[in-house]
Parts: sequence; C-alpha cells; structure tokens
Amino acid sequence: MPKGRLFPTSRDDLIECAALPDCVRRGELDALRIPRAPLDVLAQQIVAEVSSAEWSEDALFELMRRAAPYAELTREQYDAVLRMLAEGYTSRNGPRAAYIHRATW
Repeated sequence: MPKGRLFPTSRDDLIECAALPDCVRRGELDALRIPRAPLDVLAQQIVAEVSSAEWSEDALFELMRRAAPYAELTREQYDAVLRMLAEGYTSRNGPRAAYIHRATW
C-alpha cells in the first residue's frame, strides 16, 4: 500500500489536500485511462521521426502501427494526419503550420 504525506503551503493547497484522500478512497486517482490512437500524439511522433531521418509513408505507417495504441490505426486516419502536417491550416494571413514535406513522385 503506497503511503505519502501532504504538506500544504497555502489555503488552496490545504483544500486540495483535504479532498485528496476522498478521491483515493473512491478510486479516482489511481484510474488510468489510455486513449486509443490519440491522433495528436501520432502527429507529434511523426514529426519527431521525420525530423531525424527520411521515411517512406508506408514504412512510417507500419512503424506507428507497431505501437499498441495504434495497432488498429487505419490508413485513412494516418493519411489525414499526414495531410494536416504537410498542409497546415489556412488563416487570414495565408497557410501556416506545415511541419513536414511530402514528396510527390
């Protein structure tokens, strides 16, 4: 059984510290919910991978699907994330936030 001591340093901390044991008793703090295929994290991983090496889109898709949360990632979802990373978004100042370059050959 894990144990800990709380030392509040302000009134706000004191209120949070008082609520903490109740949350632990109800099992709210120890609940771990791992989202299935979070596309924002996928986008970050793609940018990280292609910033350090050149990848083919197919090979990168296979690499991403090896991670448990992305095992059921569809090619359509993957392509949509790639499109968003390559095209960015358009604001009144024009296109912005393109993070990758997709070779079309």
